Amino acid sequence: AIEPEVMADRANAAVRPYVEACHRVAEELSARGLSTIVLDLYTQMQTERAADWRTLLRDGLHFSVAGQADMFARLHAAMLAARPHWRFQELPWDFPEHGEGHATNPAVTFDAWE
Repeated sequence: AIEPEVMADRANAAVRPYVEACHRVAEELSARGLSTIVLDLYTQMQTERAADWRTLLRDGLHFSVAGQADMFARLHAAMLAARPHWRFQELPWDFPEHGEGHATNPAVTFDAWE
């Protein structure tokens, strides 16, 4: 079995090239006049949360419950900074909320949704 620390380091090292690729794509899009924001959670976790970043991940790559909360807070703050009128509480729903669905026949929910 692989020790959790080894698994986390292996996954962590593999993430960096993807982060760099995201930054390059954002730069290319910006050069074309397309407004693009990169929320670099990887770098933020490595710098701001250096002492405990592993607590934000359940297996070295995927977010734990604490990681999901941290990511949401960062994403929400970045979204509001870039587009202050995009308050998620005020955005229209494309679909009914999960709890509003018909328990045995989901089609009924979508037929009624307009």
